[in-house]
Amino acid sequence: MGIIKKGANLMWGLGMNGLPKEMSDYLNRMLLEEQEDREAFAAELEGFTEADLMAFVPDVYQKSIYKIDYGKLKEKGIMLISFDIDDTISDSIWNKVRGALPGIKVAMPKDAKNLFRDLKAMGFIVTLLTNTKADIAEDVCEDLQADGYIARADKPETRNFERMMEIYHVEPTQMAHVGNNIRQDVAGGNRAGVTTCLVRRAGYSLKIFNAALKKLGIQTKGHLVRAKLLEYGLWRKHHKEIKGDQYYQLGELPKYQTKQASFPSAQKNDMEAAAADLIQQVEADQDKTYTLEELQRNIHKNNESAGMRTLRNHLGDDIAFTGVWPDVKDERELEEAELLDGELSGYVFTVGGYTIRSAVCLYQDDEEADYTQRVPVGQDAIAQYREESWRMRGPGSGVREVQVVSARYNGAGSDGWQHICIAATSICWDESINFIAALKPVTSAPAEHEVVFILKQYTGDSFGVVHWYKLSSDGNVTEYEEHPYDPESFEVSWRD
Repeated sequence: MGIIKKGANLMWGLGMNGLPKEMSDYLNRMLLEEQEDREAFAAELEGFTEADLMAFVPDVYQKSIYKIDYGKLKEKGIMLISFDIDDTISDSIWNKVRGALPGIKVAMPKDAKNLFRDLKAMGFIVTLLTNTKADIAEDVCEDLQADGYIARADKPETRNFERMMEIYHVEPTQMAHVGNNIRQDVAGGNRAGVTTCLVRRAGYSLKIFNAALKKLGIQTKGHLVRAKLLEYGLWRKHHKEIKGDQYYQLGELPKYQTKQASFPSAQKNDMEAAAADLIQQVEADQDKTYTLEELQRNIHKNNESAGMRTLRNHLGDDIAFTGVWPDVKDERELEEAELLDGELSGYVFTVGGYTIRSAVCLYQDDEEADYTQRVPVGQDAIAQYREESWRMRGPGSGVREVQVVSARYNGAGSDGWQHICIAATSICWDESINFIAALKPVTSAPAEHEVVFILKQYTGDSFGVVHWYKLSSDGNVTEYEEHPYDPESFEVSWRD
């Protein structure tokens, strides 16, 4: 049966054969487009790696735009929220029918108007980022009193996400996008580095339409994506066991009730060690089952959320994050010629307005010099280390392998690297860098007020200590310590 004939039978079966010509033409065009694009997209999807598929996994998943916890977005430092229109705020087909009728403006639900009003009262910039036509977007923008819109955005292309950020002078970490389309809204937003919020489809026209397509054996590209995510255990069918299952807010672990999905054994072996601690945390609750991928994905998000909460507790709520470690830019490995004395390897990347240098170094650690003095060992020791994978952590070896973090502000007067901190390891203790973020006061316009905070955690056999390092754009480094045996250290003000 041809695709057009299937479409005609479909509309007849749904009792939609009496629809206005604009709507029936639109549905037929959708069928044709799906038929033309689906096979090519399916072939492309087969070549996707797990990392590629993660672009389709949102930071927030909720039933509707009214269920999102916008307070959590505010806490994260989000300043701008962009919304898709069609099937995110209201029914796409009826929007298009109204938009095609002369003298009729596209109107939005009262609840949506109230939501936009409340979000603006919370201090958010609220915009529309949509693939629909400009005249529909203009009507909706006016009806919702949004701050602006970009129509025909061509999502999942990222250029109009970037254009929106340029218009309103925000960084990716300060923008969230809300939409119903996992392939356009979520993948586009994730690739642009913004926080992504997926909601279920608003309205009923395309819900019925897509359900009927599925019965006819015509899978949409969205169906294909979800099937691939299910295969890798990165998604779950919702509402199968418990109403509300799968929905989650920013930084939360999805509460799945289904069995773990299968995934390649090599990937499973690699992730088991990294996720072991988190698995122990959830084993106590036998009613919940998490896949290793779900736990792995949320490790950095939990660290990020905890770090942001700590900074807000000490610095107040009037701070905006201009960059966070998981969203680094321009990351690259240092070439051999770029390595400094004592450096074995290293990476540089950008967080906010700062370039961060993270290097593995071999420093002298004996009676003559402690490793904290940062005295590089000679080339002979480095050569021996590289040849033999020599890892000396205990006393008496004469050397210490450490991670050294330095940075420089990308504005005027930043010629060299400013040392920030060292993280070392030993037989019975360990230090690790767990969080990096750039931020500035919300009320601060000058870029010079931007600072970098880096979290280093010491873990011993009986206690742990948290060290926060602050680098200002003028090159000054300040350290704040939170020690379990010193309650006053938790109450020290971090403001200059």
